[in-house]
Amino acid sequence: MPIIAEFKRFRDGGDVDAEPQYPPTNPMSVQLERTVETVERKFLWFHWTRKKEQFKLERRIAYHMRAFDGQEELWVVVPADAGTFRTDLVSVPAIFTWLIPRTGIHLPAALVHDGLVYDEHEKQSYLSEGDRAVTRMQADVVLRDAMADLGTSVARRWLIWAAVTLATIWSGAWTKALPAPADDPDAEPQIVPRRVTNMRYRIGAFGSLAIISVVGILATLDWFDKWDHLFWMGDRPWYLESLYGAAGAIVVPLILSVLWFRLWKAGIIVGIALAFLLHVTLAVLLLTLLFQCVEYLFGGRTAAAEGPVSESGAVPLGP
Repeated sequence: MPIIAEFKRFRDGGDVDAEPQYPPTNPMSVQLERTVETVERKFLWFHWTRKKEQFKLERRIAYHMRAFDGQEELWVVVPADAGTFRTDLVSVPAIFTWLIPRTGIHLPAALVHDGLVYDEHEKQSYLSEGDRAVTRMQADVVLRDAMADLGTSVARRWLIWAAVTLATIWSGAWTKALPAPADDPDAEPQIVPRRVTNMRYRIGAFGSLAIISVVGILATLDWFDKWDHLFWMGDRPWYLESLYGAAGAIVVPLILSVLWFRLWKAGIIVGIALAFLLHVTLAVLLLTLLFQCVEYLFGGRTAAAEGPVSESGAVPLGP
């Protein structure tokens, strides 16, 4: 059912060193401090350094989750530990920032999602009402709903949700959380991955994307009359081949979405986006590689400026 935007679901989570109060009452205020560190990159025999820009939250953000997937409405607060929590804002590969910007109206939702998602070897990076757990699958849905509360367009929030779902599949979404031992209530829950299920989803999702890429390349060769084996393209005038090719870019991902199992909606979105943006993505990828080669030749990446953003080092992004 459609989501009714409720900006008041976002609240100020309080000082990073204080115990959060539920429910929080103050309006949300997003305050970030920028940090820059030098990291070394290696590829084959090439070595170069680049500036890595990250941010840490100076105040916590609270969000009131909707009830779904057996989970009751729940207040979550990020981060749990401001000293260790870092974010790169909206985590988007460089070649896709023209489509999904790293910041914008959806930023607070992305920060909440960053706090809800953490690796198995990391400590929990969020706090919640009643210390209830949020799975990574649920965190992805929270991101989509939270973007709606911020007024993000339907197309953009579903595209971002599909992209993070693909990342979730790659990282291994299906886990079983074992409670902490009764004699040590402060211990972290043990996370046991369901390896067979994770592998099944990885093979299905990335296998379908590989098929879509191959079919897209073959359809392009067919359009240029270099290859003629796709029955829906055939030997037709260019405008008819373009029309049938566009139809194939929709139908093929629809069929292959069954390989995504219960995440078939994400499969449709990612598949169709890949089919229509394949050539643009390849062009941007080549230009990005060319630009990085130029940066390497001129002594590494220096795009991120040194020094604080402001006198206090904080960047207020909200009221």
